[in-house]
This record gives sequence, C-alpha cells and structure tokens, in this order.
Amino acid sequence: MKERFADILEYLTFEDLSGDTKMIAEAAGMDITKLLLMHFDGISLSIQKIKNMEGLLVRYLRKKYPAEKYSKRERIKIAQEINRPPRDIPRLLSMR
Repeated sequence: MKERFADILEYLTFEDLSGDTKMIAEAAGMDITKLLLMHFDGISLSIQKIKNMEGLLVRYLRKKYPAEKYSKRERIKIAQEINRPPRDIPRLLSMR
C-alpha cells in the first residue's frame, strides 16, 4: 500500500497541501512531508514540547551547567533558556 502512495505522492505539489500539512512542508520541506504522508496518512499527530522532554533537558543541563549550585539569578536565566518555571531548575539539575 505504501508503494502505491509513493507513486501518487510523486505528483504532490505545495498547492495541494492545507493546514498543518502545509506548515510541515514550509518548515521541513516536501520530501519530509511526503514521508509523513506515506507513513502516517490521516493520523493526527501531537508534537512534544521540548520543555517537557525531561531526559533531553537533563542531558543538556548536565553538559552546559556542570556546577553543583547556582544563584537564584542564574536559576532564573536557566529557566528562561529551557522555558520551564524557575522552581523546576533545582530538581532538573539534581537529576544528573
């Protein structure tokens, strides 16, 4: 079935797209859009927020902020950088 869609999608143009699919094509290009259509045709997708990927944030913080303690001002700066509330920062930093 996917092979059949691959043949059909060769004719896909940007003008054929609408809504979120058009947004994906603008951001990621037509090749990625075709792959998504071929593999997830008709499925509603929910894209995670980076700020909610705690494992990713912990690895990032571990590498970028290796010190053990940070001032309140530094914690606020870190919170703004990763778009999380300042109260989350001590917990995330301690997860290293």
